[in-house]
Amino acid sequence: MLEHPNSASGTGSEPNSPGIHARSSRRRQAVAVIGGALVCTAVAAFMVSRSSWWTGPATRPGAGPPPREEPRAGATMPGPSTSTARPEAAAPTAESIRQEAFAVIRQLMEEFPDDPGAMCLMANVHMRFTQSAEATKWWQRAIDRNPRQANAYHGLALVANETGDRKKALELWRKAQEINPDLPGVYGAPAEALLEMGRPQEAAAALEKEIRLSSGTPRLYYLLGQAYHQQQEYGKAVERYQKAIEMEPRDPKPYYGLASALAELGAPDRARECMEKFRQRKDQEEQAMLEVRRTADDPFVATQVLAEAHTDAAGFYAACQRLKEAEAHWQRAASVDARHTRCRRALAEWHRLGGRPAEALKFAEELRKIDPAQASYHLYAGDLLIQLERYDAAEEALRRVLDLAPNRPGAYRPLIQLLLPRNKNLPEARALAQKLVELEPTATNWRLLAEACCRGGDLDGARQAVRRALDFETPGAKTPEGRTPPEQQK
Repeated sequence: MLEHPNSASGTGSEPNSPGIHARSSRRRQAVAVIGGALVCTAVAAFMVSRSSWWTGPATRPGAGPPPREEPRAGATMPGPSTSTARPEAAAPTAESIRQEAFAVIRQLMEEFPDDPGAMCLMANVHMRFTQSAEATKWWQRAIDRNPRQANAYHGLALVANETGDRKKALELWRKAQEINPDLPGVYGAPAEALLEMGRPQEAAAALEKEIRLSSGTPRLYYLLGQAYHQQQEYGKAVERYQKAIEMEPRDPKPYYGLASALAELGAPDRARECMEKFRQRKDQEEQAMLEVRRTADDPFVATQVLAEAHTDAAGFYAACQRLKEAEAHWQRAASVDARHTRCRRALAEWHRLGGRPAEALKFAEELRKIDPAQASYHLYAGDLLIQLERYDAAEEALRRVLDLAPNRPGAYRPLIQLLLPRNKNLPEARALAQKLVELEPTATNWRLLAEACCRGGDLDGARQAVRRALDFETPGAKTPEGRTPPEQQK
């Protein structure tokens, strides 16, 4: 399954509106998965005037300016309430794009005037256009309507942190955590403030939680490297810096941290090599930062905000089971921003759950082109290609996953499961299965190794692997290291 930002609404109530009946179990599943996951995903404010770690900058660090395409905004959003979209303007202004973004949420609020979730979406748009005072009003209004609106506290915390009130921001984040401990960003965002306040142990704990809660980003791993660095745990810092570099090799900041940590560990040659890479990438970052500092008056940035507004609205409508409107908003977001990933993740999953893997693959391939360093996109495409029985292409995609994430068990399992039934590259499949059990020694993985050994003619190895699998399944059994197997952990 494609990795969505995992979030719960934290509203304590769902919008009360008559929903259309799902026509199949797949559609009901789509509502539960897509709608529930996306309705409040974007509550973390997007500060378009500068790089914001919780959503990422307008361009990836060190990547330089993206291709400057004229934003295709300004046309009326196609949907059930619109008859015909007027011709697109040759060069829409930031103001016309901004008006459409606010119109999207205003239409939603006309239908759900008292819903705190809709109020939070209005706050999001104001915050993305750097109107923090207006955003604060809407988040406060949402809290007045529902005191357990976790994402509203999160938004207020972001505003407090931006104004330098770290103490107030941390109090608000703690409140959000108490209400909804699974809200993305609610641990990672305060971690940066904790680092600035000289509290690296608390920052490291918060970042570890955030990485477990949501997909780890290069920024999260870089900050975690800093947290361990400040605690003089240089080995852990090196590991996290390297992970950040693996995910985003063009960002210079982790190279600097890695060079410093390696120097502390007595590896001067490697430290000098990393410092040279830092210098090489610094000039590229300076150009990228110019792009990040674009303001909301720039049509390019305004278009990004518009795509986020449509994607937010889509998640809201999906949660209300108004599926036609949801899909129309996702499609509009994809049409206005050629590099917007969140709407494409939703559309890919929408088609997959609807039994349309070929349509889902189109969006998966777009995601792979937009962010080729994201292993989850290649993994998702590989799964779809298997469904379509395009096995060679699936194998290529899964090998790319392995290249990008060589220490993640999930990168090995699908490739092994693709090779074994076809009796293809059996020695390699066994080697991959052996590596898998080293990374994650579970009964399931030991059985996979047993199958690889058996298909390769190594019956003794297969028997040993089966015994290990049974050991892991035996109540009270311990691993050779004295640990309780994952299957038996509560």
